[in-house]
Amino acid sequence: MKKNRRYRRSFSKLNKFITKAQVTEFTDDQDIILKLDDKKKTQALYIPSNKDPVLKIGDNILVEIIETHHDDNLLSAKFINIIDNNKIKIIGIFFKQNNKSFLHSILKGSKKKWAVDPSFEKKAIDGDLVEAYQPLSGSQYQKKGLEISRIVGNIHNAKSLSLIAIAEHNIPNEFSKEILNGLGKNKNSQPNQTDLRDLPFITIDPADARDHDDAVFAEEDTAQNNLGGYIIWVAIADVAKFVKIDSPIDIEAEIRGNSTYFTDRVVPMLPEIISTDLCSLNENQERSCIAVRMKINSIGEKIEHKFVRATIISKASLKYEEVQDAFDGTTNNKTDHLYEKVLRPLYLAYQSTLLAKKKRQPLNLNLPDREIQLNDNGEVSSIKFKKQLEAHELIEEFMVMANVCAAETLTSTNTDALYRVHEEPKLERAQSLNETIKSIGLNPPNSKNLKTSDLNKLLNQAEGTDYSKLINFSVLRTMTQAYYAKSDSSHFGLNLRKYTHFTSPIRRYADLIVHRALIAAHGWDKDISTKAERLRLEKIAVHISMTERRSMVAERETVDRYMAQYLKNKIGQEFNCIISGITRFGIFIQINEIGADGLIPLSNFSNEYFRYNEKDNSLIGSLSNQKIQVGMNVTALLIEADETSGGLRFKLSELNGQNFDQSNRSNRFKIKKSKLKKKKT
Repeated sequence: MKKNRRYRRSFSKLNKFITKAQVTEFTDDQDIILKLDDKKKTQALYIPSNKDPVLKIGDNILVEIIETHHDDNLLSAKFINIIDNNKIKIIGIFFKQNNKSFLHSILKGSKKKWAVDPSFEKKAIDGDLVEAYQPLSGSQYQKKGLEISRIVGNIHNAKSLSLIAIAEHNIPNEFSKEILNGLGKNKNSQPNQTDLRDLPFITIDPADARDHDDAVFAEEDTAQNNLGGYIIWVAIADVAKFVKIDSPIDIEAEIRGNSTYFTDRVVPMLPEIISTDLCSLNENQERSCIAVRMKINSIGEKIEHKFVRATIISKASLKYEEVQDAFDGTTNNKTDHLYEKVLRPLYLAYQSTLLAKKKRQPLNLNLPDREIQLNDNGEVSSIKFKKQLEAHELIEEFMVMANVCAAETLTSTNTDALYRVHEEPKLERAQSLNETIKSIGLNPPNSKNLKTSDLNKLLNQAEGTDYSKLINFSVLRTMTQAYYAKSDSSHFGLNLRKYTHFTSPIRRYADLIVHRALIAAHGWDKDISTKAERLRLEKIAVHISMTERRSMVAERETVDRYMAQYLKNKIGQEFNCIISGITRFGIFIQINEIGADGLIPLSNFSNEYFRYNEKDNSLIGSLSNQKIQVGMNVTALLIEADETSGGLRFKLSELNGQNFDQSNRSNRFKIKKSKLKKKKT
């Protein structure tokens, strides 16, 4: 208790106040610089947490400012809410209680509820996800309550949990009539196309894919000076042919920035008529594309490449699984006649590229994705980890090669475009990683000159051991956030000097900009002018970096909500987990079997105080001196599952196979403290 009082007194020395603020810029770490609505204090740094909404430049927010007593210039901001037209916007779930109306918070760990003004209910019913406003003045709110402005949907309807993230993060999910009516007028003329219709291109995609934006073909190079080499073609849907610069659909695509893939729906960047029909490289349909022809030698190194604007016909739309089966020797009716002339050359070309990839040493993390299947009622029917197939890796490697070719062409022709930048880890994060590595008895790499090859060596050492997940989690946390920029900087994770995104223009606006830049660089279409777009590239880069982060957060939150829905009938059961993160307020864990993430609050450790050690990201018991670290195996009891927020709360039962019984520990500590007191006396 004495320790807690000292802790509270240290906080009393902080000066706090609430004010309005505007987002002005992002730091390299994607933290946010705020302009404050205060005469004396004008700027503050805001470091977003995982539960905060993704913001963009120009957003107005309400924040709590924390000023330490050590330095008057050191201001830290804590997010409270978004401000819209001088009102605080609130997203919540409507419910009635004792003939009164309320909104329930959708934030993890929050029990907050707000009263609703009966005059502004808008016929909402229990379970409705609504958007409401609270006047900043507070007087009207205190008297009457929130004003509901819009009913988004009802979370009890099938496949509706993604609506919460869509509303919370302001993700546009409907196209206006103006956009839909004007789609037929957007087709550009396209003279001088290269005819590649005789080449047996195929598409390889997930089983549920509705749009096909890339097709591939490979053949052995017959040139005498390149024995053992291959020609690899990658053809990408020509979205620029249908989406004119500054047209209504182009403006909308830029606003969205990218498609967002939820468990229960897709919010596309482009309308379906474009993404799944006009542009999609559908089977046996003549389609326009921008294709790159890459020549590699016998050890997978690219010798040369050439871009063309072309017409192709995809000979087959295949699933990853059936392509993998063919690679493994089992063909079906669709792959049998394609194997010798199409699939086998693709596989052999891919095997060659692996030699160059091994030499390049891109970062090789082993963190498989989860796949959630829903039944017709919108309920989770199964959760499993996706199996990584060679067919996946083939497409990934060919797409990386095509993206590199695009970056090289744009830089060699001095054409303005957007590049994909991934900076090397910050020194502090690298040093924190080294502390974790030392704690398990391994030799850490040089934190001042960290290389992907060093990290891969570490990951290989950990593979198959009890601390494999610990090393993978720790390396992932060391990485910086990739982003888009006008300058051609390097990509640390892929270990490439220059890189861009070219291969997914149906779902990423950055790729559409790169397509237009390639068209301008080659002079394929004299009617396309990219001058105005080039002048805005820096602003576009910041915006679509934000929309990408927004989608990642929204997708992750929706996965969490479906996980909570799946687990809500399993409250009281114990699960084998691994510690994936540690903070001052609790332990983040991941269930081994399904990958669901949850929290063990430190408030559950009622009989011992655990202090946070920032140096090696661990918790240390004040009496037992027990150390809790990322990567430890735990058994945890599920005590709460909230599908509205996606929050899972657990209680620690076992730590690294040892019983974590707080009552027994308490008795031991009382005896220990008693002995220490007698000794002092």
